[in-house]
Amino acid sequence: MSEITADQLCRAVTGSGFTKRTLYANDDDFIYNMKRAVGYNGINIAATRPDLLDRILNIELKPIDKQRRKKLKSLYKKFEEILPYLLGYIFEVIVKVLNRIGEVNLDGALPRMADFAEMGELIARCLGYEEGKFTEVYNANIGFTNEEALNASPVASGVQHLMDGQATWTGFNADLLSALNEMIDRTPGIKWISKDKEWPNTPIKLSYKLTEVIPNLLNIGIVIERTYDDHKKSNRITIVNNNYQPEANGLKQQGN
Repeated sequence: MSEITADQLCRAVTGSGFTKRTLYANDDDFIYNMKRAVGYNGINIAATRPDLLDRILNIELKPIDKQRRKKLKSLYKKFEEILPYLLGYIFEVIVKVLNRIGEVNLDGALPRMADFAEMGELIARCLGYEEGKFTEVYNANIGFTNEEALNASPVASGVQHLMDGQATWTGFNADLLSALNEMIDRTPGIKWISKDKEWPNTPIKLSYKLTEVIPNLLNIGIVIERTYDDHKKSNRITIVNNNYQPEANGLKQQGN
């Protein structure tokens, strides 16, 4: 999936708009607003951009057994039969939800789609699920999409390998790109990272790619902070690996 397509899907789901000239003979604008739930399918996950994955509910479907497969004509006929009951059930659930608005208040760290998460939890309760069940499943889905985002990003993979065995790293964009390239060159089995078409070849491109995966790396305990250095006129990058354990890497912690 191209970056343009992924960006448009993000905007459509979250809500956005754009303008066009009404007529080329005047300065009037025509404003398009969009906000829709979007569904798409494929054998594998088409989305790779972290911001799009954050907005996805991934549903993995199992192949239908040969004995249970049906032709479209029979499917449409059955759908027409149950449509009145289905609509009635949907309307009943909507009424329950509207009467219980404000009941759910998720405490702690909210996901990126915070309002969606709270509404999903409320709908699940109105459907008869136990309290917290939707939140549990939704958090598991977020964990899955976070893993997909990390696996799809060569920069995220490079940072994980770089921080495997050290607690902190500090430097500038050019320093980080150099450190990543050197680490990849001397480490067997990971040369594919720098050969990926998404691998940045300049410090500024690395900065852009790093920005995309900072939230995803944070979810696995790798914290990236950037502070502006007046002397260098650039951002200083500090990477902290909260998973680092000196004893596990053959070092003994010294007491005070």
